[in-house]
Amino acid sequence: DKERLREGFDNLSGASRQKRFFGGKNSLSDIELQYFTEVDQFNHVAIVAVELNDCGEEADGNGVARFIRIPDDAECAEVAITVIDRMQGKGVGRNLLERLVEAAVERDIKRFRFECLPHNQEIKKLVEKTCNVVQFVSETDVIVAEVELPGRHQKLPELSVDAFERLLLL
Repeated sequence: DKERLREGFDNLSGASRQKRFFGGKNSLSDIELQYFTEVDQFNHVAIVAVELNDCGEEADGNGVARFIRIPDDAECAEVAITVIDRMQGKGVGRNLLERLVEAAVERDIKRFRFECLPHNQEIKKLVEKTCNVVQFVSETDVIVAEVELPGRHQKLPELSVDAFERLLLL
């Protein structure tokens, strides 16, 4: 997984890297690779979108979404989503976020916290489309939104499959 994550990072444009990491970043360190790939799937959950080849085997990675529970607030988790440039705008981020919401609700997380740069309109639109009652608040150079997640017994958003005929979400 570490090598696949490194390859995916290497295929991100400078603009995509800046939006995800809030600044210029040329590579991922071994410590960052360990942090991003060795997750407990409870407090730190990662979901990956992988393209399938014609034989149904995993091929290119298209994106990753994760949440990390906030230590001082066990009912809230911070979210990060990265989609490779060639797959942006095709529903990958939305499907990843919808699956992340399901995973969070299963783990009794009640709220998601999103942080983004003011010019990152894509994540703002994604959050507004996918989550209920979104208000972005400016905190210095970062915009923050905290959203309520549906309860365990509430109906979750329907997952769209049209953009995912050949994708496997792990």
